[in-house]
Amino acid sequence: MNKAQKRLLTNLAGTVITIIAFIFGFGNFKDYVNKSEAIRAFKQLGQEVLKYRKETGQLPSEAMIANLKEQLEGSARVGNIVYRAQYISIDSPPDTIVAYSKKDYNWLIRSGFVVLSLDGRVLYLTPKKFNDLLAKQQTAIEVE
Repeated sequence: MNKAQKRLLTNLAGTVITIIAFIFGFGNFKDYVNKSEAIRAFKQLGQEVLKYRKETGQLPSEAMIANLKEQLEGSARVGNIVYRAQYISIDSPPDTIVAYSKKDYNWLIRSGFVVLSLDGRVLYLTPKKFNDLLAKQQTAIEVE
């Protein structure tokens, strides 16, 4: 091989490696943004749920949650929300899961669940931690 061919192969390899790095970087950045937007939207939802609970003493209906979801900034990144208000009693502990949404990611960001607790905290839990916590809180009726 002559110098021109070696330089061409070196430039081609460098370009391919750079493109792959950019694709990987942007994929991770997209997942990071989606995760942070979902958490931010859940925090907004939590504020509204706490406000409603403070005013009325009970949790809002599923229809109201669906309406609130449409109004949230970043609601497109929230996904399907599973709302558990009908299974929550007045004497439930503050760490009771009120709503959650499963988030699947492909790159460095781990898949998991965005969780809104009864006291308004928003957590991002791994599937194992989430399933353990939910199993402790579910009643036989909810499991069915």
